Amino acid sequence: MPARGETVPTFLEGFTPDLIAESDHDRVVVEIKQSHALRGSNDLREVAERVSRQPGWRSELVTVPSIENVSRPTAERMEFIANRVRQAMNVGLTDMAYTYAWSFIEALLNELAVRHGLKARQMPIMHVGRELVVQGIISPDVLNALEQAYFIRNQVAHARNFMPSATDVEELLALGQRVRAESFPVAAN
Repeated sequence: MPARGETVPTFLEGFTPDLIAESDHDRVVVEIKQSHALRGSNDLREVAERVSRQPGWRSELVTVPSIENVSRPTAERMEFIANRVRQAMNVGLTDMAYTYAWSFIEALLNELAVRHGLKARQMPIMHVGRELVVQGIISPDVLNALEQAYFIRNQVAHARNFMPSATDVEELLALGQRVRAESFPVAAN
């Protein structure tokens, strides 16, 4: 992937490859896809054709097995997170508690995105949330709650003297439980 601030070659305009590798003797555009994501993927064919028309360039497709089931965050892990968050709140560190709880929400959203074949690592977290709504994976109500929580998270991170309330933190923990319950299939025993 081109470094931040760099651009892709003009013949790839409108497409962001997973990797561009160049040496003195070779230039390659690499796309990495889960095998299930190849079904109906005409954009890869178009990109391969664009690349093949460029002297000295080639394209490569790397397939990886589909991630059929991202492991559901366990009840024990959720309880561990909640206990750590409450320990921070008990000593007056609601800002740290909120930030820690938010990081777990981000992990949940990223796990959902990976499970559904989205390129989450290339998107800001709220874009991931919006894409999960578009895909029908989370509800618009959950997205609205995530956006409100993200606003508070930004206040914690960037505003001087802003301290979330204990209620804000508890609501965030409940939101994490809701995302987990609604979005991850119940594990078979």
